[in-house]
Amino acid sequence: MKLAKLEELTGIKPFDCGDANLNGFLFEDAYLDAVPFYEKNGFKRLINESEDDTLPMYYNLKELVS
Repeated sequence: MKLAKLEELTGIKPFDCGDANLNGFLFEDAYLDAVPFYEKNGFKRLINESEDDTLPMYYNLKELVS
């Protein structure tokens, strides 16, 4: 695994699983509920808006033990 610090101009490639139906579900149906669900559960956005289909988010595990 390689970890890299994301900068504002870091290029993030959109996900494509190779199945048009599954991609449609992931990016249209599931995506509409996913971001609010993750934010409600403590995930934070790394950037506010994304020009492609990928919105990077993170969860601070240290918050679980504080």
